[in-house]
Parts: sequence; structure tokens; C-alpha cells
Amino acid sequence: MGGRIAGTHALMCHCCLPCLGVDHETAAGLGAVPGAELMRPPRPTTIVTRTECTACLAARGAHRAVTASCTAEPGQRSAAPTIHPGGHMDLSRALAIFGKNDFGNVDWPYGVAVMRRPSKWSDERYREHVESREEAQQLVLEWAEKHGSKHNTIACCPYWLTRKVSRRCAPTSRGDRCTRYGSTPPDQHWLDHGSGWTLNGRPAAITSAPYGIDEGDHARLAHWTGQGMNVAYGEGWYGFITQQVVIWLPDRIPTVTPVRPR
Repeated sequence: MGGRIAGTHALMCHCCLPCLGVDHETAAGLGAVPGAELMRPPRPTTIVTRTECTACLAARGAHRAVTASCTAEPGQRSAAPTIHPGGHMDLSRALAIFGKNDFGNVDWPYGVAVMRRPSKWSDERYREHVESREEAQQLVLEWAEKHGSKHNTIACCPYWLTRKVSRRCAPTSRGDRCTRYGSTPPDQHWLDHGSGWTLNGRPAAITSAPYGIDEGDHARLAHWTGQGMNVAYGEGWYGFITQQVVIWLPDRIPTVTPVRPR
């Protein structure tokens, strides 16, 4: 099961597309690449590491995943997303909160970076994309500055918030079960497009952008509020008809609000 892409026998896991550095519009285009097969889970995508992507594919019998280095075919990315030169943001502010990625650009949360222009896009369509992502960048930057927090890419599930230092759960370790990754994680849905935030170096909050919040999600969030965490709902920076969920520890950061509270 798989296809021939850029000289590699490849199988792409739809739930792992974010580890390729693509957004939803680009991800949708990958489905049209000749020979590429996307395995689609019933729920939206979540951010995963390359190691987790490989493990996910291996569980399905595949031994090689498409990575950002496979760039010869349409629909794939040849480099990390960059900030559009027309922007007027003070990048030093953004770098202080988000740091740099492997390409030396601001390491924006997933879906916030401006991607390279797809060859089939019109000038107008790409301009709209650039404007929407630059607006998202401004929103997430101002939100982080308002709360005095820094972005953290290690964050996984609410258990991360309970730790004194930033450490991701190890789903396969005995007694350390992650509720976002691993086998049938109960918090995966509402943690779609999740981001961690630290205050003074300690885990303080998690934001997410699910496409919807169902009864099961509300039950899970009620579980966490029963563990001493606070939850708020609204709209955030991601866009694409998503909602924003914010969960935080009040003893580390007293109040956290969505970009547009509900």
C-alpha cells in the first residue's frame, strides 16, 4: 500500500501531515499527487513529531514516510514557510516568543506561517492567504505578549500542565499515559492544532483550535476542570472556521482569555 513520489515508495498519514510543514490547503492538494495515498482518520489533524509520524505509519505496515525533503513533485513543499516580505511586524518581538525554526525563520505555531505560493494559485488567492496569515501572526503575537507567555512545542496534553518543567508524556512508558497521543487518546479531538505556553519557564496554558466541540469534548474538559484547571472558549488566530479552547493552571497564570472570548 503506497505510491511512487519523488523516487520514494511513500505512504502519507493524513493525521501526520503537519509534521511535513504544510497547512490545510496544501494538505488537501497532496491528495491529488499521483501515486500518493492518504490515510484519513475520522477526526481532524493534530500536530505530531516526525518520530511519531514514522511510528504511526509503521503501525500500518509502512516503513518510509514522505518528509519535507521530498520536493520534486507538485503539492509538496521545498522549504519551510517564510514570512512575507510585505509584512510590517517587528520580528524581534516574534522571535523572543516563538524562537527560530531549522530554516532561521520565526517558528510560528502550526498553520500561522505564510507558505510559499503554490504554482496554480492566482495573485489574488495568494494575496488573500498572505493577508490572513499575517493577521493570524499579529493575533497570536499580541495574545502571547498580553499573557507574558512563550510558545512551547513540547506540550502534549493537560498532564503537561501539571509538571514543574516542560516534559512531554511518553505514551509507551509504564504509568505515563498521554491523553493526546498514543492509543485512542481521549483528548485528541479538542486538542486539534494545539500549542503549549510557558510562563517563567513553567508549563502554564494550552490553546487549541478544533473544528467543533462535541459532548465528549465537554466531558473531557469538565474532567480537567475537576482537576483544578480552568477552561475558556472563543475564537483564536488559526481561523478556517475553528473555535479556540484555552486550558490553564490558575496557580501559575491567574487568567487566560481566548483572542475573542465567547
